[in-house]
Amino acid sequence: MEFVTLSIFSKMLLLGSKRIIENRKKIDAINIFPVADSDTGTNLANTFLGLGQILESKSFANSNKLIGKVIESVFVNSMGNSGIMMASYLKGFLTSLKEKDKFFLEDFAKASKTGQDSARSSIQKPVSGAMLDVMEAFSNSLSTKEVNGSFADVFYKATQKAKSALLGTKKKLRVLEANNVVDAGALGFTFFVYGFYEGLSDKSLELTGINIKPKLSNKEGDIGKFSHEVVFTVRNTLFKVEQMREILNPLGDCLEIIEVNAHGHLRRRVKIHIHTDKPDVVKETVNLTGEIVDVRVVDMRVEK
Repeated sequence: MEFVTLSIFSKMLLLGSKRIIENRKKIDAINIFPVADSDTGTNLANTFLGLGQILESKSFANSNKLIGKVIESVFVNSMGNSGIMMASYLKGFLTSLKEKDKFFLEDFAKASKTGQDSARSSIQKPVSGAMLDVMEAFSNSLSTKEVNGSFADVFYKATQKAKSALLGTKKKLRVLEANNVVDAGALGFTFFVYGFYEGLSDKSLELTGINIKPKLSNKEGDIGKFSHEVVFTVRNTLFKVEQMREILNPLGDCLEIIEVNAHGHLRRRVKIHIHTDKPDVVKETVNLTGEIVDVRVVDMRVEK
């Protein structure tokens, strides 16, 4: 296979999303970072809700139509740190592939690097030992000039590099090593690229050698310094992402921001995720930057 058609590409996205949805409970079970709130798998699964209908309908005339619908869907449905990071990755990845009728290996390599950079830029304080490590390993493997073999062979090698990086997360963060688990968000992304490969090759890969055990309960674990998770969608804002980040940084942590439709402020929308002890203050502050069209507040101290 020299290149991927739009039909195969949509199948890759579909099976990648299905692998996350099918394995959401496994991902939830090991979710102890950045907070032990047992929802990373659920948030990732919710982020991919709606993609099945889009991708299975095959009602898209070209790549721009497909990509636009997928980006819109993951933006609207993204939840939690991991969900917004995944949406940021897909936004960068897919935007890089616009205007193409077929996709070569170099297109995927460039797209994955763009996706990785997009995910990193959405995060307040990127850390080593989490989802970004696996994104980087996957992207670097696709980009290396030393790879040999078919399109599918190169992709397979990239999935194995992703798995190695996933296993490595356990050694980079103390809380993961203490509980003998890998990072939950990184596990979710690895499931995604395994499904991605399956859509390309029609060969199913099993993700083995991963310890899946119940995490500490919220009473025993650490929900972090802040009690509430807040997610906003804002439109009609004149503020740049950097400005919004500077305004919100003092009010909490785990701050992530993603924007879409940046073609003038009337169409521009921004999604904000933050952990805070002052959800009302955050809401009042965000309200000064634009029109809040959706808000979700979760008390992380409550057992889920």
